[in-house]
Amino acid sequence: MKKFFLPILLVVVSLVAYNLGRTLGVTKNNATADQQNIDETSQLDGHHTKDLVMHCMDFRFQGMEHRFTCDTCGRKADKLSWPGAVKILNSDNPALKEEALDAIKTAIEKHGIEIIHLINHLDCGGYGGSTKHADTGAEKQFHADELTRAGNTIHERFKTLVVRKYIASRQGIEELAP
Repeated sequence: MKKFFLPILLVVVSLVAYNLGRTLGVTKNNATADQQNIDETSQLDGHHTKDLVMHCMDFRFQGMEHRFTCDTCGRKADKLSWPGAVKILNSDNPALKEEALDAIKTAIEKHGIEIIHLINHLDCGGYGGSTKHADTGAEKQFHADELTRAGNTIHERFKTLVVRKYIASRQGIEELAP
């Protein structure tokens, strides 16, 4: 057992150091690819993007949403994340709705966004999950209606902002017809 202790300790220490380095953004070159992208796109005089992606906080869809953002927005997009994605825009609580609209306003004013991509997903706990619906078709229709309501709320405040709506599932992200 003693002969295995030192090698195991070295592996554990190496893994901890590696993960700490990743957390702090430190690599051999002292910058990760993401950090380099931030440095290239965050110049004080040019930190603009035309896209804002609003999605649910659910970790199950984050990888898919990241690929969507890269493919659709060229890796350069602001993001807003709330439980239930657009549920906050459809809230009966005026303060919550205003919080979301203020965040969108900030993205318009500070980064010049022109397009907002609204992504709801199936089996969303913020809405009670898939079991709340009779079947997948009913669930998709529910989310399509929620996205339309949220899009209307956005258009009431920001007339020139283009709103694109999507439903994510395990199979991918599907854009809804305008």
